[in-house]
Amino acid sequence: MAATPKTLRFFAKDSALVCDHERLANGVRAFIGRKYIEVSPGEWGFAPTDEAQEVPYSAEYVKACGDGDLYPADDATADACRAYAVGHGLAVPKVYKPAKPTASAASKKDGDS
Repeated sequence: MAATPKTLRFFAKDSALVCDHERLANGVRAFIGRKYIEVSPGEWGFAPTDEAQEVPYSAEYVKACGDGDLYPADDATADACRAYAVGHGLAVPKVYKPAKPTASAASKKDGDS
């Protein structure tokens, strides 16, 4: 069995907001794979970024991936999420396949999470 990685890399999925615990501990409200921007004149929100976000390994992030709220950005992250599910007797969701989500894939999945 492979060692647990120190970091994981994720993309945000659809409209799910997964709290960035490290930034929150420093007093900043932030979400994994998102940035706070003006989405239209006078309206601000947390929009997905085009780049994967690296975070410290955390069971909360792994569970969010298993729940379908984050996409693993690489094989190491997908493998760590899969190993966690197997090690805890959980079903291994299909989401544990690394791939950058496309706009068309994200729009087809709206409301699924």
